[in-house]
Amino acid sequence: MVLTLSKPLGSPAWLSIGSEDPEVSAEFYSAVFGWNVKRSERHGQWGVFGRGGRSVAGIHYRNRRSGHLSWTVYFHASEEVLERARPHLTSAGNSEGVDAASWVDTLGARFALAAPNEGLTLGLVNESFSLYWVELFSSAPDESVRFYSSLLQWRMVETLIPGSSEKYFIISPLSASPDAAHGGILHLDFLREAAESTSHWLPYFAVPDCEETLKKAKDSGAAVRVDVTDVEGIGREAQLIDPLGIPFGIIQPIPSRS
Repeated sequence: MVLTLSKPLGSPAWLSIGSEDPEVSAEFYSAVFGWNVKRSERHGQWGVFGRGGRSVAGIHYRNRRSGHLSWTVYFHASEEVLERARPHLTSAGNSEGVDAASWVDTLGARFALAAPNEGLTLGLVNESFSLYWVELFSSAPDESVRFYSSLLQWRMVETLIPGSSEKYFIISPLSASPDAAHGGILHLDFLREAAESTSHWLPYFAVPDCEETLKKAKDSGAAVRVDVTDVEGIGREAQLIDPLGIPFGIIQPIPSRS
């Protein structure tokens, strides 16, 4: 269950952080993940994060008054899906200038859709210090499953969170095999640390050592939302809040998932 660069329809195509202070965000993520930053106004970005010459994420300006500062996941969608979806979606507003259609779902979680011809594409995934997984913390998971299944034709496999009776929905595009899963949906209140939040998407970045990266992030000004946790069959993961209050996750996959 991993992200791939083939990016079937419905899978994550791009990732961008909406920051009220891009320079602060650039300095933080460069320190934690070893990313470099290239200034670029293409697609409304302030800049592009890269590693080893390949793009790993974007960064764009967002005024806090226009909505929560957050990472936005851009899902690969055909022009037909975009045309069919627009009349039924609530716009998140594009005051930050990002070209891709930016929306909020029925429970308020921000996401975006990117058509193939928009040129928004990740050059590195599923490797250390790049996007590995995305999760939707939803106030009503069953409603989220219906919404995204209809919009993006995702395959949803219902399971349980290891060691819990809480439901977890594993997401993969219908156009790909179930092994091409890219994320999951779970209840917002499963983690008390997230319970004060509204529904939101959370990206996880692969790291070679969860504790080491957690320490580096804390030393660079991050707060811990969820400390390092062992997840059966997955690896070690943690959730942090960056210096501007934007949550993100890190995951140290077990070797068989690398």
